[in-house]
Amino acid sequence: MALIAGALVAGAFAAPAAAHTKHYPTLVDIDWGIVVDKAAFYGTLGSDLKSCERDRKVKLFEEVPGRDEFIGSDLSGSLGGDGYEVVTDIPADTLDGTFYTTVKRKLVTPQKHRHICDPVKSASLGISH
Repeated sequence: MALIAGALVAGAFAAPAAAHTKHYPTLVDIDWGIVVDKAAFYGTLGSDLKSCERDRKVKLFEEVPGRDEFIGSDLSGSLGGDGYEVVTDIPADTLDGTFYTTVKRKLVTPQKHRHICDPVKSASLGISH
């Protein structure tokens, strides 16, 4: 009985789990298609932490001389899953340029932990007609 009581007392003074910060890399891909004659860009986010795949703003840019042009954005998971889709005003038959997406970092804080979804930029997608 004394052994059990000693174990309970020792357990009461055990140190709580240490808080930590952990980074989770995120991947984003990009492709394009046509939605009602307009160019649409779509893709998915991937990460070991599922919270890093959903509810992240994906911004679409076109590479141009000087400052790249912001085209539009979507929230990942808005269509279900971990995907995004940005439908543009650009007629699909005139689409010409190089495009990419970016996703800013996201902080996920379960209890005393800091989980950081790292920012990411997709590969460039060149399109010409």
